[in-house]
Amino acid sequence: MSAPLSSTHFRNVKNTAVNLSNGLIDVTSLLVVNTTAAAIFVQFFNLAAADVVVGTTRPVFSIPVAATTGFEVVYFGPNGTIFDTRLSAAATTTVEGSTDPGDGVFVQIFIT
Repeated sequence: MSAPLSSTHFRNVKNTAVNLSNGLIDVTSLLVVNTTAAAIFVQFFNLAAADVVVGTTRPVFSIPVAATTGFEVVYFGPNGTIFDTRLSAAATTTVEGSTDPGDGVFVQIFIT
C-alpha cells in the first residue's frame, strides 16, 4: 500500500533561500508558478536555507519558468526523490544567479 500524498505551498519565493522541509523529505513532484513579468529560475538545494548563499552555493537543480503565469511541473516518479539534509529553494532571474525576481513566484511540493 502506498503512503498518502500531501503537499505544502510557499508563496513569494525570492532570492533569499527558504526551507521547504525541516529535514529528510521524499518529494514526488513540484509545481512552480511564475506571475512576474520576467522569466525566472527556482533553485533547489539539499541544504538548510541558512547554509545557502544564493548566487554562490550551487543548487542541486534549477527549474526555468516562463514569465506571466508560466508554470512548470516536475515529476520524480512513483518513488520520488529524497533530499537527505533539507530541501530549500530560492527564486532568481538567472539559472545560478542571485537577482530577486520580485513577488509572484509560488512553489508547491508534493511529498509521501
